Amino acid sequence: MVAEPRQIPATNVSAMLLASAVPLAVAAGFVQSARAAQWGAPAENWTWGLLALVPLEFVRAIVLSNLGDAFRDYQNPQHAVRKFLASIGSLVVMALVWGVFNIGPGAVFALLTNARAYHLLGIPLFVLVADCAVTLYFFRGDARIEAARVQAAADDADDWVFLATFYLPPLLLASFLAYLAGRHSAALSAWFDHPDTAIFLPAVFLYCAAYFCGKAILCARVHTARFDETGERLLGAGRTGNRSREAGPGGRWDAWACGMPPIAPAAVFLRSP
Repeated sequence: MVAEPRQIPATNVSAMLLASAVPLAVAAGFVQSARAAQWGAPAENWTWGLLALVPLEFVRAIVLSNLGDAFRDYQNPQHAVRKFLASIGSLVVMALVWGVFNIGPGAVFALLTNARAYHLLGIPLFVLVADCAVTLYFFRGDARIEAARVQAAADDADDWVFLATFYLPPLLLASFLAYLAGRHSAALSAWFDHPDTAIFLPAVFLYCAAYFCGKAILCARVHTARFDETGERLLGAGRTGNRSREAGPGGRWDAWACGMPPIAPAAVFLRSP
């Protein structure tokens, strides 16, 4: 009996380009805002639209995780779409209940009927969910491998947004203030006497641009031959401990087929009490 030749994983260049195109375009928008460094009416609308993408990153990580679950339990397109939309619907209900009990029904209703919030948050969320549902419906391939890919992207996105939002900014700000105190103490004292937060806008925009560049790398990483071969995430170990491994078609390893979600050690350490 002749064994079938092992399929060698290859980097999907077109998928990498498509996955990284939107984050890189957003990063370019932030760079342009940093270069302009103006707060006029046109620039303000453009800037608020870009900044609204930052909180959406948390939602996107959750939606991707639900998409990975749908691929993991994939039976047929209709079943996968129903499961995905049901999970998103339950999250929406939980968010509304949380809002009613924490900020009040009036505030929730005002937010839902606010035209600006609808344009900045509502439309992007609808497009994101619709895109995932369409992807599920027209998917024709190995659902186990796709589940591993989507879940790895979701876990990396979750770790990256938490690191970039809660942990890196205080460290960078403290380092910057320490540098100013040591080299430009007079200028720092003068700024504290007459603080002007507008001077931080270019730095904030450039930081957001760096975040989306990092996101582009994470999105492209799951389409490389290395990920296809090992299943390893970029921000966490895809294979840990002495647990069993399963090989998918062509010898590719599927972390989620083994029931072992990859965990980023840095995120676990930083979130531990």
